[in-house]
Amino acid sequence: MSEKSDIFVPGSYYHVYNRAVTGSKLFLEDKNHLFFLQKYDKYLSDFLDTYCYCLLPNHFHLLVRIKENNLNKNQNDYDQRISQQFRKFFISYAMSFNNLYDRKGTLFQRPFKRKWIDSKEYLVYLVYYIHSNPERHRITEDFKTYKLSSYKKIQGTYPSKLKRKELLEWFGGLKEYVRFHEEIQNIDRIKHLMID
Repeated sequence: MSEKSDIFVPGSYYHVYNRAVTGSKLFLEDKNHLFFLQKYDKYLSDFLDTYCYCLLPNHFHLLVRIKENNLNKNQNDYDQRISQQFRKFFISYAMSFNNLYDRKGTLFQRPFKRKWIDSKEYLVYLVYYIHSNPERHRITEDFKTYKLSSYKKIQGTYPSKLKRKELLEWFGGLKEYVRFHEEIQNIDRIKHLMID
């Protein structure tokens, strides 16, 4: 297995995910979702390009690309810096969440997970996997109507930090993106790379 699966490498794509500690929820109200995304932007937008996401009651998924910016550090320092930003993000969100709901203790499982994306096919299926997660977890009957994912946002034309244009190019355009999501996809080919 390549070392890219173990550390963040500039220019590479990753599936990043994490869940709440056993029995906990990450989100209790609509305002939690917005706050989570604001904190994510604050701590990680200088380091990551975000392609898609999905927020579920007890976990989340992200598809990101590591920016090739001017940190001028060796690879391990670069990985540590991004991992540190994720820790700051998790701590900041958890502290606010705990304070708001009079809760104590850890909120996120540690360590958070990441998987290196090694092919365009994996990228395309991962977008579908992330977007269809709420349906597989029986949170909604139709993931295409789920408001807490990027599925509809990618189809929008308003300003967004999501890398919509590049993502749509992976599918061959907006029509193919929608068609791919509307058809039942066989994700068994990459199921071993996913989580539930």
